[in-house]
Parts: sequence; structure tokens; C-alpha cells
Amino acid sequence: MPLDIGGTVLNNIQSYNLANYSVPTSGLQVFLTTKLTESYPGSGTTWYDVSGNGKHFTWVTTPNTSSYSTGSHFVTAGNRCKGPASNNVGITNTSGYTIFLMQRQNTVASSTSAFKFYTTSGYNASTAGRGIFAHNTWGDGNVYFDQGGCCGGDTRTYTSAGGDTTDFWHVFGFRRLTSSSTRTIFKNGISIAENTAAAADINLGSTQIDLGSSDEYGGDSSNWNARISAFLVYNRGLTDAEMLQTSQSIRNLHGVPT
Repeated sequence: MPLDIGGTVLNNIQSYNLANYSVPTSGLQVFLTTKLTESYPGSGTTWYDVSGNGKHFTWVTTPNTSSYSTGSHFVTAGNRCKGPASNNVGITNTSGYTIFLMQRQNTVASSTSAFKFYTTSGYNASTAGRGIFAHNTWGDGNVYFDQGGCCGGDTRTYTSAGGDTTDFWHVFGFRRLTSSSTRTIFKNGISIAENTAAAADINLGSTQIDLGSSDEYGGDSSNWNARISAFLVYNRGLTDAEMLQTSQSIRNLHGVPT
């Protein structure tokens, strides 16, 4: 069951003391977790943001939940979770950003997406609307991290060090440094791929953030078959030390050894 740590509700905004778990608060825009009743009370379609910003996400249909030894998680297959507008989290071409996703893969398959922040054009066949986007993990075992489109050196960072169905829970981090083109993929706080080439513009638009699918790959009937326990968004690029600290804190919160 989710852990109730005594969070508060002020003006319908769920929040709690994030410092209790050593999670940096500077730039934090979204914090979703299945471990806290303030974020998910155990029923319904709303996944509440406990960052204090009120940027809640909503599952299109009542989500399938399941338990493991230390808590609960969502199963993404056949569903997706929709958040605020892609341009409503303060991410710009110069702000930098960091996105964390705690997941365990059920299957690896092509034509899947873990999350998507859309460009001003939304989804269309020519640009795919990929403002910030992840294949995590694709059928070839690679993790692909796209910004501003697909799939050249200015838009794509990737690695073969993905997570297959034999792996346990991982915290993946996707970061672009502030006022820099450098984009990095992290796995459990450790850098596993980096791209320092000039980066395509993000140009985020008003289409809602998608988690667990996208209009490009299945829409509401997602075929990204994975389990999710946490999703965090920062509108700055965290330092390497913060990446490790936050990944370890998320794993500790959910009872997964670091």
C-alpha cells in the first residue's frame, strides 16, 4: 500500500516535505509517486503531483495496479496518463530540464514510447511532435532520448544499456544541462550515454504531456508494456551529484536497494 507520511492539502494542491527524502526542490515541477497516499490514494484515475505545483496527471481509464514486495505500481499496457500542457512546466531551449522515470519493463517492443512532451505543432507525421521523448526500451534493447524531433545527431541520444524484462526496477534520468546542448541518459544515477552536439530547439506547445504512450504510438491503447512507480520533472539540468542523489532517494522511497 502507499505510504502516508503526513502530507498536507492546501487549496487542493497536494504537497509534503520533499527534503525528508533528499529530493532537490529547486526547479521541481512535477513529482508523482505510487508510494505516497498524497500522490495516489489507491483508487481513481488521478495521479496527484506532490511537488506543491498542482500539476496533476490523469489516467485515461482506471489504471491497472499491482503490488511488489514494497509497494504498488501502475501497469501501462492499454492505458496512458495525461498531464498538464507540455509548455506548462517552464522548460525552454535554455532552461535545461531533467526527467526521472522509475520503471520495470514487462516486454521490450518497437513502436512504443515511455513519455512525450509535444512541440507547438503537436503530433504530425513529419516532425512526430517530439519536443522531449523517450523510447524506453525499444525492441532492439536500446534506450532512445529525442529532443526537438527525430532522429539525427542534433535530436537523438541513445544507448544499448537499456532495461530488459529480466531486470529489476530502474530509475532512468533524461537531462539537458541549463544553457547547454549536452544531453545525457542516466540509469540509477549513473551516466550511460551523452550527446554534446548542437541540439535542436524544443519549442514545446500546449498539447498535454503523455506518460505511458503518445499519439504517435497507440494513443490511449498504449502498447508500452511497463510498470511505473514514479515520474519527476525539473525545469533545470541537475548536477551529476544531484542525479545520483535523486535516483537513490527515489529508489529508497520505493524500497528498492540502491
